[in-house]
Amino acid sequence: MKKTSINGWEVIDSYSDPKLDMKRVPGTTVMLKMRDEVLPLFLALVADYHREVAKLRPRETGAFNPRKSQLSPTKWSDHASGTAVDINWNHEGAVGPNGGMKTMTKKQIAACAEIKERYEIVIWGGDKARGGDYRTPSYWDPMHYALKPGTTLKDVRRVIKKLGIKPNGKRAGVSYGVTDSLKSIVATENVQDKPETQKVKKAAKKPVKKATVKKVAKKAVKKKAVKKVAKRKTK
Repeated sequence: MKKTSINGWEVIDSYSDPKLDMKRVPGTTVMLKMRDEVLPLFLALVADYHREVAKLRPRETGAFNPRKSQLSPTKWSDHASGTAVDINWNHEGAVGPNGGMKTMTKKQIAACAEIKERYEIVIWGGDKARGGDYRTPSYWDPMHYALKPGTTLKDVRRVIKKLGIKPNGKRAGVSYGVTDSLKSIVATENVQDKPETQKVKKAAKKPVKKATVKKVAKKAVKKKAVKKVAKRKTK
């Protein structure tokens, strides 16, 4: 009998399983490893979170994990089927009544709820009264987005097509720009020229004087004349 996660998708046992794929979240340096059929959808979702809610924190966002559910220990987590993601778990994604639902601004909570509505086949672990899917404060899990129970592969493909999501997770009509880390690399390269290099650049920028050009030309003429005289003497 095959094992399934809470939402009904088949559990994947190993991180090396070919059903999994890993790609970078657009506009960030964060990598996500998930079930290959759903990865584009969640790449786009996490990229929207990065742009609309809060920037992704290093090493605080993850997806596939072959484990049981923390809320229902007898059941397999949706992370075990590669169909769920946790975002910024030590900050606005923190669990419980004193976690993210308490520290997030109203604007951030509204943005999380809006993302849930945009990706209509997912649940969000935020407060039910504020657009999430979890009623009990002790269970609030605002880091958590997962496919809804009963969602099929056909549903996933429909939403991917509807939102214009490409295989790399980029949505049609959305500008992702350069990642923050790439911006810092570009800035560093621009200011870290060695003094020698700067001197060469300055020298290259200096205009050549006309008098200097004339002197060089005269020297060349003299050399030619000397060579001609030398040839005559050797004949």
